[in-house]
Amino acid sequence: DAVVPTFSSSNLAVGGYTTVELLPGSKAHGSIDDAISERPNLNLGSLAGSNDLSAGTSQSTFLSRLTSVRDAAKTAGVPVFFVSTAPKDLSDSERSALRDWAAAMSTTFATCWVPERAAAYEPCFIDIFAPLANASLGIASAYGAGDGIHLNHGGHATIFEVAEAIVKPYVCSRVACR
Repeated sequence: DAVVPTFSSSNLAVGGYTTVELLPGSKAHGSIDDAISERPNLNLGSLAGSNDLSAGTSQSTFLSRLTSVRDAAKTAGVPVFFVSTAPKDLSDSERSALRDWAAAMSTTFATCWVPERAAAYEPCFIDIFAPLANASLGIASAYGAGDGIHLNHGGHATIFEVAEAIVKPYVCSRVACR
């Protein structure tokens, strides 16, 4: 009988990180190097963006760093799916910037490399900004934890639902799903 691979996951997320910590060679716990060392079949990259924004990171630098993360994973034979930035109750310009970063990510990371496929794979971008944002680009009241930055259970459940719709078809193409 053939062995059917199973699905497992590891969470390397660290609160407060920016794209700098994810970069190859950063030596930060949870970097792309750590992720690759686990020999995954898929890497799911997710940064809300506000830590990079408050550090003065530009959109182009944010995208460039994520591209470096993606390229390091591809070199190791690991596809990367990215989750968009998230809405936050910040200044008008910061809320707009996070929306703009999400839109730029959707263009930059709309398709991705996956093993055993000659053409680009899609979808591999997970937009959580739109489903979580209110009309003023902050966190919709149904999803906020009350501090304007963090999400409540409903917000996290929404992220899971949106991500599952993108990730599950790919995972189920690699392992048996029920």
